[in-house]
Amino acid sequence: PEDSTVSVDVVAPVLPHPNVVVTPKSIPSVAVVPKIEVPVEVTVPTIAASESRITAQTGKSSINIEKDKNDKFVSTKEMDLTTKVEPGTPLVVRNKIGKIILNPGKDRNYTVKAYIRATADTDEKAQELADQVSMNTHSSREKFYFEPVKAGEDKWDGLNVDLRITVPSGVSLDISTDVGSIEMNNLKDGIKSLANVGSIKAVNVMGDIQLKTEVGDIEFIAHKD
Repeated sequence: PEDSTVSVDVVAPVLPHPNVVVTPKSIPSVAVVPKIEVPVEVTVPTIAASESRITAQTGKSSINIEKDKNDKFVSTKEMDLTTKVEPGTPLVVRNKIGKIILNPGKDRNYTVKAYIRATADTDEKAQELADQVSMNTHSSREKFYFEPVKAGEDKWDGLNVDLRITVPSGVSLDISTDVGSIEMNNLKDGIKSLANVGSIKAVNVMGDIQLKTEVGDIEFIAHKD
C-alpha cells in the first residue's frame, strides 16, 4: 500500500476569539479529496509527557460484558475525563489501537470519553484485560497530553481504545494513532494528524493542516463559504 499524505492550508473567516484578532480571508468552494496520492513527508515527533500532572475530573466508569459472533467475551469499559485548560493550550493525543474522533466544544474544557474494549475466551479474562488500561494525562503551559496506557507488558492483543474528544476553540492539535482511524469535524487553527495504519477524515476544518497515513485513505472536505 502506498503512503497517502496531504498538507493543506485552508484559511476562512472565523468567529472572534477573546484574545485573537482575526483578519477574514476568502476560502475556496467545497473540495472533496477521497484519496490523496501525492506523498508529502510530515514528521510527527513523539512528544514526551510533561512532569506536571493535570488536575482533572473523572466521571464514573461503567463495564459491560457480552459475547460476540465468534463466541468470544467482549468487555467494554467506558471512562470519562473533563479538564479545564488555559486558552490556547495545545492538545497532544497518542493512541495505540483504536479510532479518534474530535469535535469542537463550547467552553474551555477538554472532554474525553474513552471506550476500552477487551476480547478474551472468558468473561473474567476480558474484564481483567480491560482493567489493565488507564489514562495517562499531563498538563503544562506548553500542552495538554493524553494517552491510554496499559499496565504490565506493552502488548495490546485483544484490546482497543476508541476516543471521542471535544476541544476548546483556538487550540492546535497533534493527534496520532498506531492502528485506527482519525476523524475531525468543524475544527480550526493548527492540526497535525497521523494514522500509521488507518484512514483520516477531515470535515470543515481550517488553518494549517497536516494529514498523513502510512496505510489508508485521506478524505478532506473543505469548509463551505
